[in-house]
Amino acid sequence: MFRELFGIGSFQVHSFGAMMAAGFIAAMFLMDRLNKRYGSMPPSLDISSFLMWIIIGGIAGARLCHVVEYWRQDGFAGDPARIFKIWEGGLVFYGGFAGAAVAFFAFCRKYRKERSVADFSDLLLCGLPLGHAFGRIGCFLNGCCYGSRAEGALSWLGVSFPPLSDASYEQARLGLLARPSLPSLPVLPVQLFEAAFLLMLAALLVFLYAKTRKAGTAKGLPTGVYLFSYAAFRFLIEFLRGDDRPELGSLSSAQMFSIPLAAVGVWFFVRAVRSAARAEAATSKSSPAA
Repeated sequence: MFRELFGIGSFQVHSFGAMMAAGFIAAMFLMDRLNKRYGSMPPSLDISSFLMWIIIGGIAGARLCHVVEYWRQDGFAGDPARIFKIWEGGLVFYGGFAGAAVAFFAFCRKYRKERSVADFSDLLLCGLPLGHAFGRIGCFLNGCCYGSRAEGALSWLGVSFPPLSDASYEQARLGLLARPSLPSLPVLPVQLFEAAFLLMLAALLVFLYAKTRKAGTAKGLPTGVYLFSYAAFRFLIEFLRGDDRPELGSLSSAQMFSIPLAAVGVWFFVRAVRSAARAEAATSKSSPAA
């Protein structure tokens, strides 16, 4: 765990903030390359202006969700100024997703005459998992969003966080450690599991994006694949989380959010497949008989 990468005097570069910045740059670079090759954005716009809408909405939503969920645990009630210290960590992905979605649809509404929602969403969701993967690595370096205890067949995957880490505090609270000043018991590095999944998902989405743009059909397919795949993965990996997070019954808030997100993904997927089938049928009818 390396919460601070380096410091210059009183100025500290936090690993979480650095990885967030790296993720943003990587996502922007990938989206820019895809846009230049396939032209998803209107000629009058560039990727940076599109992403600015998404980033502002995403960060606002992610921070607001974290503050609401952890108002007492993270001490926001006693020190409201901490709400604005996002470089220290404390962003909830699904809150960010909701905030980014609001900004995304506002952007689409403004430019609806030039491109479809699927044009924008397919491009955005090629870059999102790449940037998100960097963010999850930042979570690992920050020591947050850690997994449950690594026991039994999974013990070889365990990592131990240093004294006074979030994992040590939580395990001490649960009576698993004598005091939080001890290293944590080995836990599953679910942050790295998710980062690996997101990188593979990004590669798949880029492949689908290129394939659908070359064919000129099935727009929205990458969107559907992302929404369903990430929602399903997140629902499952939440069972391996060990940090204290809000729950609704036996499910975490992230799992509850995953269910409607997966349903929307299925809708996009079915719609894209049907659209491709109709286009193929129309092409067959217009082709002269052999």
